[in-house]
Amino acid sequence: MSGASGSGGSGVVRNSALSFVAPAQPSPDQDVPSNLQDTSKEQTGQDCLVPAGLKALCDACAKVYPDQPNPLQVTTRLKYWLGGQDPLDYISMYWNPGSPDEHIPPHWHYISFGLSDLHGDGRVHPAGWQAAAGYGLELTLRLAAPPPPAAPPLWPAALLQALARYVFATGNKFYAGDHISWHAPLDGGGSRLRHLLVAQDPQLPPTDGPFGTVNFLQLVGCTGRELRAAQRGSGFDVLKLISEDHRSESYNTMFPTALYAWVLKVDNEFWMVY
Repeated sequence: MSGASGSGGSGVVRNSALSFVAPAQPSPDQDVPSNLQDTSKEQTGQDCLVPAGLKALCDACAKVYPDQPNPLQVTTRLKYWLGGQDPLDYISMYWNPGSPDEHIPPHWHYISFGLSDLHGDGRVHPAGWQAAAGYGLELTLRLAAPPPPAAPPLWPAALLQALARYVFATGNKFYAGDHISWHAPLDGGGSRLRHLLVAQDPQLPPTDGPFGTVNFLQLVGCTGRELRAAQRGSGFDVLKLISEDHRSESYNTMFPTALYAWVLKVDNEFWMVY
């Protein structure tokens, strides 16, 4: 999608038919918002008939979040293979407490399920084992939020679905170092972040599943200036330069990590890569 808008004529992320799936067994200290709708009994952590590809991804997430076997999720009301428009079966939202030692703030970690082959029976992707499961990738996104966490916003889930529709419609895949021209505020409001860079998710390494390998790619919001720099050079270099760019502390808060460090404050919300 480099160089092309992924948001339609208006540039606004169009919210698809997404609804919350309530956790099957919320932990005693988990604050489950009262407005969650239990719209599906298909729970990725509870159903004994969980598709093998989906289970492999859930197992990978469980290594990072062993205390959250039933994260908050959104799902489509009509699955893609039944004629729905949204390819992602689920988008899980894990609460990440951050790391004070590394100056990483608490945040929501959104993870897609559906760009890779979850089922292995040909309903969405070619059946059987492939070198890359389906499109060989899933998308992630991190959005900082102060604890205790309230209900996570849905616009990141709608954004992930829009990008998944682009991949399914064109066959074009994303890779770490790519840039995505969006040409609209990513949150549908007044954010200065109007485009995306693609990085490797630092906590989720590539996973070998039953139907092939899956790579977790993290989306990072960027400004128009940063997009133009990525178009002229390297997305990796731009991510690195952003981490070293000491802009006004009233707008930008930096923190160090082993990969890249970036937290950008926009209207009390943060996009981050680390």
